[in-house]
Amino acid sequence: MALTAVTEKIVEQVERLTKRPVHIQEDDSLKVLAHMRVARGDAPLHLLRYKPAGTTPPDDFIAYQCGFVIRLFKAPPEKRFDYETDDNGRRKINDLLSDPRHPPAARDKGEHLLEGGDTATLNPDRPAD
Repeated sequence: MALTAVTEKIVEQVERLTKRPVHIQEDDSLKVLAHMRVARGDAPLHLLRYKPAGTTPPDDFIAYQCGFVIRLFKAPPEKRFDYETDDNGRRKINDLLSDPRHPPAARDKGEHLLEGGDTATLNPDRPAD
């Protein structure tokens, strides 16, 4: 997959700011357009996965995800806070998705919250690396 020059520069900016490489891979199983797992601790790289969208190049999805990392790492380390998956949030979403009072279409659409890691709470006790 060849990225545009602009997208490559954005990815390079993430790598410069974080001092870690960004590994980009296609993932047909994603329920969202793209998802970035930011490297923490001693993880060697950031993992950015994107869902192929036919003939649409993934550059916009990749740049969008990188933008969150750039904004996070432009803050001084003591001011960085990251979102993390919250078990309580996952339980609540599971309960909602299994509630028969909700129409099946609503339950199906809600699954992306669990798949994409979007059930998150701001965790000030877990600063971003």
